[in-house]
Amino acid sequence: MSEIPLVLKHISPFLTQANTLDAKHPIVSYWCRMYALSLAMDRFKHSTPVDQKDCQAFLTSLLCEVEDAKTRLSINSDEGLEKCSQIAFNYLRAAEDEELNSNINRNTAKLFMCASNLFAVCQQFDGCDVTIEQKKTYAKSKMAEIVKELKSQESRATTAATTANIA
Repeated sequence: MSEIPLVLKHISPFLTQANTLDAKHPIVSYWCRMYALSLAMDRFKHSTPVDQKDCQAFLTSLLCEVEDAKTRLSINSDEGLEKCSQIAFNYLRAAEDEELNSNINRNTAKLFMCASNLFAVCQQFDGCDVTIEQKKTYAKSKMAEIVKELKSQESRATTAATTANIA
């Protein structure tokens, strides 16, 4: 697939998630790409003609990839919601376990981000309930909280190192 056009960069987390899940969870990977395609098409409709021209080749490639996967896999939206939410909850559990064990690091933030992305993917299904939206918001806020704390720790460490070098 070609490089993601700048106007569509907002879909890159979902395509990254799809690539990560391709081998073990191809159906979840398919739904991640479908969600990314849906977001991209919505942005495409509201973009300028110049941006649309930049996006056409990319969207065609993504659409072909999604259609190809659809013919290879037995796609069922009920199963899609079940599998996507199951994997999202697995990521969330893993992140919370790391947090409970005071093992908070970039991986913990990444696990929360993956959970949030997959909960977002779940929102494309008709049978999606309010709990999914709440979990998405929770996972996203936990990720932001951890990233902020890690940046603060790095900043304090840099300041301390600079102070030590001056003295």
